[in-house]
Amino acid sequence: MRGSPVTAILELLADYLQNVVGHDYIVSSEQISALGVKPVSLEEGFQDADVVFILNDHRNYRSANIEALVARMQSPAILFDAWGMFAGKLNNCQDEVKYMRLSWTNAY
Repeated sequence: MRGSPVTAILELLADYLQNVVGHDYIVSSEQISALGVKPVSLEEGFQDADVVFILNDHRNYRSANIEALVARMQSPAILFDAWGMFAGKLNNCQDEVKYMRLSWTNAY
């Protein structure tokens, strides 16, 4: 998890978080647990969530049925997609979820 923003995000939001769960296709359940986070399946991670952070661009996240996953969330909800993988893919969920992503701009 070297280089991952997850530790900083957990620290910044610690006072606001009640139930934190985590999923990763590469990182082990033991490593996730070591952060004080309950490891879950991707579907469980979305279930009744108020906020979901997608912080890496693993191909399995890219191919996920994001509208079906978002349908499991509370309404309204926030989906933060650090890689912008789901931009334009939430056409049927715009009233239920606020989609947020990092904005990359060309400095030249």
